Amino acid sequence: MVTLNSESDVHSLLTKISAYESDASTPRSICLHTDDRFIGFERNDDPHTAKWMETKPEKIGWHKYRYQCWQFGIPAIRTIKDCLDGENNLNLSYYIPKSIGSVYAFETLCDHPVVHVTRIDMKDCPMTETGCLSMNEFLRRRSPIDYLNLRNNKIGSKGIETLEQGLYVNQGIKYLNLSGCKIGDEGVISLARALNGNESCQHLDISHNSLNTRSGSAISDVLSTTRIQVLNVSWNELSSYDCVTKIFEGLKQSKHIKTLDYSWNGLSSSEWVKSFRQAMLKNETLETLNLQSNRLNGVADQIMPAISKSSSLRQVYVGDNPWNEQDWKNIVNVYLKPSNLSVLGLGAHTYLTEECVLLMRKAMLVNPELKFIYQGQIKEQPAAEVSFKNILIDRLKALALKPKKKKLRKNMGHFFLKLKTENIEYVEPDNFAETLTAFGAKLDQRLIEQVADEFTTDVVIKNKKTEKVPLLDVADYYLARHPTEPPKAKANKKKKKKKQGDKKESPEKKDNKKKDKKKDGKQKGDKKKKKRKQSK
Repeated sequence: MVTLNSESDVHSLLTKISAYESDASTPRSICLHTDDRFIGFERNDDPHTAKWMETKPEKIGWHKYRYQCWQFGIPAIRTIKDCLDGENNLNLSYYIPKSIGSVYAFETLCDHPVVHVTRIDMKDCPMTETGCLSMNEFLRRRSPIDYLNLRNNKIGSKGIETLEQGLYVNQGIKYLNLSGCKIGDEGVISLARALNGNESCQHLDISHNSLNTRSGSAISDVLSTTRIQVLNVSWNELSSYDCVTKIFEGLKQSKHIKTLDYSWNGLSSSEWVKSFRQAMLKNETLETLNLQSNRLNGVADQIMPAISKSSSLRQVYVGDNPWNEQDWKNIVNVYLKPSNLSVLGLGAHTYLTEECVLLMRKAMLVNPELKFIYQGQIKEQPAAEVSFKNILIDRLKALALKPKKKKLRKNMGHFFLKLKTENIEYVEPDNFAETLTAFGAKLDQRLIEQVADEFTTDVVIKNKKTEKVPLLDVADYYLARHPTEPPKAKANKKKKKKKQGDKKESPEKKDNKKKDKKKDGKQKGDKKKKKRKQSK
């Protein structure tokens, strides 16, 4: 037996062991007499290191975990060490880069003799079926977990089947979130078996899991056999008659449910209304019901009376459904009568008619504590008629003024004012483009053709009908939409008169003047250079 008193002694011993061959002189076990802390090893092929780790797992669980993570290139999570030291919150959300990381984490926690973890948060982790094996072992062997969040993990239906035994044994879970885990109908059936008889689970979220008809009976069993108070089944496909009736049958038998989120499930037909009525009348615990963003239409007169007769309902959300005007009236009329209802959610983006808004105001006068959630009121503002001629005329003006250079910009109003003075009444559609391009404006050929087609009329000339473009009508239409003032007359520049005594200079004199100017410029430049040199 070799006794070590410091970390440096451990490292020196391991280097010596690695130099020896496996013979009788090699130590068979190592006992470390130091503090509870120890920094992990750097070798991954040393058999003596692994054997040393097996001697006292309660002392070196964290170092063994680091050693395993280092072998597979996975960063070790500090939260594991905190949990080994007595922390009760295991928060692995956003931390595990691979599914194998969760395997090592739960294996380390299982091997440790005393672990006080009661909360596990693993939302948005890439844990798959392999990670569920080690988690199931942890749930089965360790103290009751009261919080388990597995949102957006790719565990699938097989992963839930793997966790079934651990969830069944661990009866202390109060909050269970399986949203976006792709568990499907098979996974919900396994979950219902795991939660059968569970008296501690209060919150269950199975939204975003593509649940279909086969999940109806399993959800009904969960409602009737557990103490769940909050159930979220939104963003699924629970819309068939058999599925909906079974779920509402379970709701009728439930004695603990308080909140049911049934939004985004495609509820459309009225066949399930009978089972819904029975559930509302017989259930005495439901306080919040969310039916938003379905396909409900024409069933408000059947649903709302049952909701108003419920002895426990307080908040109802029915917005973002394709209700007709009569449905909105039936929904709001329920709140005019005395009931236990206090909140009506009509959709945060819903606009109501003036009649519905007046009904809500009356209901608030009767009961000032009522709260209505909606976007606003529809006002009578009929849409203005769209005139294609106005669009074309505006486009003509914009394109004529579009060029960046001022010389190329043209005001079409000046062109049409000029046309009116020339008294040209009609022109053929083919020649209309020539008259516009003669003005010099840069216009689109397709636009000119559309203007001609829009204003072309039938004209009788010599007892014959012919298609012509009335230029005066086009000019009047443009000037009525864009009034234009006549262009200002350009001022004539007066030319200087030459005196009689002045004579034209000969080309020789002009050349001499240019040479003299060049010499003067060079002399000035030389003087400036000298001054700069002197100043330096």
